[in-house]
Amino acid sequence: MKVEKFPNSKSSQNKCDDILQCVLSLNPMEVASYKLLVKKGPMKAEELGALLGKDRSTAYRCLKRLILCGLCTKEPHHMERGGHYHVYTAVAPLTVKAKLKDYTDNWYQNMCEAIEGFPYD
Repeated sequence: MKVEKFPNSKSSQNKCDDILQCVLSLNPMEVASYKLLVKKGPMKAEELGALLGKDRSTAYRCLKRLILCGLCTKEPHHMERGGHYHVYTAVAPLTVKAKLKDYTDNWYQNMCEAIEGFPYD
């Protein structure tokens, strides 16, 4: 029996989404948030929420998760009359690609080592 995680019928973009979800444990909304940041450029949580059709708090939770995964950065901006807001920027896709490659290479090496220690000879 052949098990295929990423069926050939999926587009290349869908496969990339699957990889982000699998390797970084992201949900589809978080992947969509990253893709919007890449496409539209830096923005506030409110702006991202509007593009996603979600409220600011949902967008903020997605952004917080992207920061933890190293997919975006947060920069504070101060307003003239007091207060502040944050602008979120996507990490460059080539940087993310390299990070994903490192993660999968490390995972593969760990799996090879675990298989070598497989106790059912």
